Amino acid sequence: MKTVKVLFFVVAFLMSGSLCAAEVLHDRLDDEERSADFGVTKSHRPNLEMASRFALSERSQITGIIWSGLIDNAEKDRYDFEIRIYETELKRPALEPFYVLTAEAEILPPNAPHTYPYIFSYTLPLNIQLPAGTYWISILYDGPKKDAFRLAFEKDKLGTFIGHGGAIRKDASSAWLPTPLFIPYSLCRGFSVRIEGEVD
Repeated sequence: MKTVKVLFFVVAFLMSGSLCAAEVLHDRLDDEERSADFGVTKSHRPNLEMASRFALSERSQITGIIWSGLIDNAEKDRYDFEIRIYETELKRPALEPFYVLTAEAEILPPNAPHTYPYIFSYTLPLNIQLPAGTYWISILYDGPKKDAFRLAFEKDKLGTFIGHGGAIRKDASSAWLPTPLFIPYSLCRGFSVRIEGEVD
């Protein structure tokens, strides 16, 4: 079994202009406001998990991640998440994550400057170095179930099942399935995420 690398950190709010030194390595961020269930999916540790595919053409360091979603009882400035990065095995996410990141994510209020409630963002205190290749990332809410966090699907894919790569499973001990079934993992819809970093 692979050793899971765990990083503990507090998330820093990414003010406009603070990302200018970083490159956009992957961009499927959807910042449009919408609340229909077909635009989002539940993502909550230790239950339902969704993974989204991303590819790196060169060896890179991941320095920041931004995503959008809904949270029913949004009354705080910070929320707990667990972010997992998986290698690709048999054209799908591996069963065990390559990295596990735990974070207290600071929330960006709706309409300032984005429109989707809500945008979550963080920077990594220790960069993740990844060789060129195809990976999968999942973002799981790690707070009370009453908050009912729902992760937004990737941009430009509202109302369709086709996307840039997605997989889902009911818990960490279950097998990954394509979303929806009978479509190749690489063609399934992923979720709203932007990955910032630097190419080595």
